[in-house]
Amino acid sequence: MGPILFVLFINDLPDMVRSKVHIFADDTKIYRRVLTEQDCIELQADLTRLVDWSNKWQMKFNANKCKVLHLGHSNKKAGYKMRYVELQSTLVEKDLGLFADDGLKFRDPVSYVVNKASRLLGLIRTTLSCIDEDTLPRLFTTLVRPHLEYGNIT
Repeated sequence: MGPILFVLFINDLPDMVRSKVHIFADDTKIYRRVLTEQDCIELQADLTRLVDWSNKWQMKFNANKCKVLHLGHSNKKAGYKMRYVELQSTLVEKDLGLFADDGLKFRDPVSYVVNKASRLLGLIRTTLSCIDEDTLPRLFTTLVRPHLEYGNIT
């Protein structure tokens, strides 16, 4: 019953703002193209409307966890606030296990995934000292390979 009530509560959230909104479970993203000072003002107004919505429904956003990712060279890189808390600007943000950086490049995320897969493979090797030829490929396919393939579009 809890997830159904949550969906009912947040169902009207996108109607409260003029910017585009994406919601996945309890993760909300608001974004818009920012080219002028007026665009910055509109985005801040949308953030204020989100705070008003959260106060109305008593479902507070944790402003300390909210971040701003500026994309594009012509972006004004303005500062934004939620409930008097200045939102932290970031160059790389992890979203649903995938990384997005300000230039939409994947160098850092690739090295992160490779390091994570290497650590898992090392854990398998140190934990299981006697691995036969059939078990190691199964463990790799089950535990390591999904990390390498998640979010890969090729």
